Amino acid sequence: MGWSFTEHPAARGEVTREFLGNWQSDRTPYYIKEHAWYGRSQLWGVLRRKDTDAPVCIVEWMVSFRRDSWGYKDLDESVGPVDVGCPMRFLELVPLPPGGDQGYAAAWRERVRAEHAKLRRRWQVGDRVKLVGRRIGMESAPVVIITRLKPRMLCEYYGRPIVITRAVLKNAEIVKEE
Repeated sequence: MGWSFTEHPAARGEVTREFLGNWQSDRTPYYIKEHAWYGRSQLWGVLRRKDTDAPVCIVEWMVSFRRDSWGYKDLDESVGPVDVGCPMRFLELVPLPPGGDQGYAAAWRERVRAEHAKLRRRWQVGDRVKLVGRRIGMESAPVVIITRLKPRMLCEYYGRPIVITRAVLKNAEIVKEE
């Protein structure tokens, strides 16, 4: 249940090939067909049976890159990924695990769907937004007004323009006019 580390540096492409290559051997009845990176530290894959091509489960490899090594920890949805960066298409490809594992997997899938809904939220110019979990100067959870959406999102904070990313708005809340 711990992390495994190697003693050689590797690029992300090499790590991907190593993970996928480990599942292509004759020793295992499974293989990885679909995979996707989320950020730099999450590699997601769909585990399938070789004999039927049926999807079995979603697997996450939490990856840590260091200067002279890299490591990983693998989790499938029945034992508890806490990360919610799994691609939505993987949730549609893979049915919920059978039996007692369904409770955790179902709750995790709901968290993934909620996270993707937050990221798809459409903002409008003029929206007043409370930046929950963020700080500007001494003020925590400041309220900004969106003044431009593209090419980079621009907001106004006490008359000063600031550029923010959509990731900053992930936990933001709309503030109603008073």
